[in-house]
Amino acid sequence: MYYPSVENSVLQIVKNHFKNFNEQKLFLLLLLLFPIFLVTVRHWISTFFSMIVLVSLTSWFRNRQQKVNLDRDEKILLWAFLLFFVVFLLTSLVNGWGKEQTRYLGSEVRFVFFIPVYLAIRKVDGAIKWLTAGMVLGIVAIFFNSILDSDAHIDGRYMSIYGPLFTGPVTGLMAVLVLINVRFEQRLWVKGLFVIAVVLAVTPIVLSDARSAYFVIPLLLLGVALSISKGLIKMLTLAVVLLGIIGVYYGADNIHNRAKKTLKQYRVYFAYLSSPKTQNKLSGVGVRLEMWRITPRFVKDHTVFGVGRGNYQKHAQRYVESDGFHKDIAMHSHPHNAYSEALVSKGLLGLIVFLGITLLPLLMMLRDYFRGHASALYAIYLIIGYLLFSFFDASTFIKGNFVALYIILLSVFFSHHIRTRQQQQQPTTE
Repeated sequence: MYYPSVENSVLQIVKNHFKNFNEQKLFLLLLLLFPIFLVTVRHWISTFFSMIVLVSLTSWFRNRQQKVNLDRDEKILLWAFLLFFVVFLLTSLVNGWGKEQTRYLGSEVRFVFFIPVYLAIRKVDGAIKWLTAGMVLGIVAIFFNSILDSDAHIDGRYMSIYGPLFTGPVTGLMAVLVLINVRFEQRLWVKGLFVIAVVLAVTPIVLSDARSAYFVIPLLLLGVALSISKGLIKMLTLAVVLLGIIGVYYGADNIHNRAKKTLKQYRVYFAYLSSPKTQNKLSGVGVRLEMWRITPRFVKDHTVFGVGRGNYQKHAQRYVESDGFHKDIAMHSHPHNAYSEALVSKGLLGLIVFLGITLLPLLMMLRDYFRGHASALYAIYLIIGYLLFSFFDASTFIKGNFVALYIILLSVFFSHHIRTRQQQQQPTTE
C-alpha cells in the first residue's frame, strides 16, 4: 500500500490553501504583517509599503474597467493627496531644483501612492480586522524587544532601530487605535486581549523617553476612554484610564524627570530671550521654540512658495547672521515642527495642502461621528495623533516611515468608515 510522504502531504495542504489565493487575500496578509515589526526590524516598513503599493498598482491595472463607486468625501481626499505632491514639485521648481529636492523626492512621492493604495483597499473586505491583529502582534513584538534586547537601548533610552522619536509615538498610537476596538468587539476575551496589548505598550513608551509620546498618548487615551463606552461605564473607564496615567507618571522616573527637565528648558529659553548673550547653546526645547520664532520671518520673505523643500538651513544661516537669531537653528536641515516646515519650505500653499490631508479628513470624520457614525473614530484618533505629534517634530510628514504609516492607516480607516456609512444608510427591506 502507498503512503504519501510527509513532504507530499505538506505540499498538498499548501497547494489547497493557495488554490483560491487572490489579490484581496494577499492584501489582507500584507496588512497583517505591516505593523508587526515596523519598530523592531530595519526596512520592514519600506519593504511592506512598497509591496502594498505594487499590489495596488497591479490590481488597478488588471481591473481598471471595474471602477470604484467613490463618494464626494473620497474624491476630495484623493485630490488633496495629489495636490500635496504637486505643491512640492511647484515650490521646488520655483526655488530651484537641486540635489536636496531629488533626495526628498522619494518620501514626497509616497503621498501620490495614497491614491492607488486607497482605491485597492477600498475593495477589500475585513481590512481593519487584519490590520488590528497586526497592531496587537506589533505591540507584543515591541514589548519583548524593549525588555530583552539590550542593543535596542542607548544611554538608558529604548531606541530600537529608528530612535525614540519614532518608537515612542508609534507604539503609543498603535495602542490607542487597538483600544478603540473595544467599542466594536462583542467577544469579551478579545476585548481583554486589546486591553492587555495597551498595557504592554506602556513599557516601551516609558522606556523610549520620548517627550512627544509622554504628552500626546495620555490625551488620546483619555479621549478614547470617553468614546468607547456610555453612561456609568464611561465614567468607570475614564477613571481607570486616568488613574493608570497618574500611576505611570508618578511611578516611572523617566516621565517624571523628563517633565521637570522640559519645564526647566522652557524657563531657560525665555531667560535667553531677555538676555541673548547669556546663552551659548540652546536645549532641545529651546531650538524648537527658536524655530517657531523664526518662522514668521520666512513667511514674510517667502510668503506663497516658501524657500523650497531642503533649503531651510542655508536661509536660516542668513537670518542668524543678519537678524540675530540663535546659531543653533541653522545646524538642522529643517524646522522641528511640521507646521513650521510646511510654511518654511512650501509657504502658504504648503500649509493649505498640509491641512488638506490632515484637518480636512478630520473634519469629515468629526461631522460623521456626531451624526452617529462611530466607525469614524479610527481615522479621528489617527489624524489627531499625527497633528499633535507634528507640534514636536516634522518627521511625521517628511520622513518616509512616518508617511508610509499614515498612508496605510488612513487608507484602511477612511475606507472602512465610508463602507460602514454606506451600509448604514442603505434602506432596509421588510
